[in-house]
Amino acid sequence: MSEELSRFKRNKEKFKLAGIMISLTILVVVYYETKMLDLLLGIFKLECLKEKISTVSLKSFMFITKDSDTENLIEKMNSLGWKFNNNYGRGYLFSKNREEVLLVRKHHLNYYIYEVQGKEFFQSRNQ
Repeated sequence: MSEELSRFKRNKEKFKLAGIMISLTILVVVYYETKMLDLLLGIFKLECLKEKISTVSLKSFMFITKDSDTENLIEKMNSLGWKFNNNYGRGYLFSKNREEVLLVRKHHLNYYIYEVQGKEFFQSRNQ
């Protein structure tokens, strides 16, 4: 009986360790997919470094700002070589070297997030 009890305790520890590993893996994937860490760094730049607009990620072409006015976004995109073309609701169309991107504005809490929508942009950048 004591042998069964010790085997049960060993298995319990293994399941506990496996549960912790699975939980950590899920947490890392969720943070990566939602770009939460990048957003937190962007918020830090806005709040502590007093930037008007912060680049969250150039890989996913994502920016964050506290101001709903798009002038900061247009200035930032111009500094990266993109020319503002038109506004479509919450979408902002920019062009550069015969390439166009549509940045879509989302409002979360007190922040405005601008991000490129559509996989076509990223596929064209990788070719």
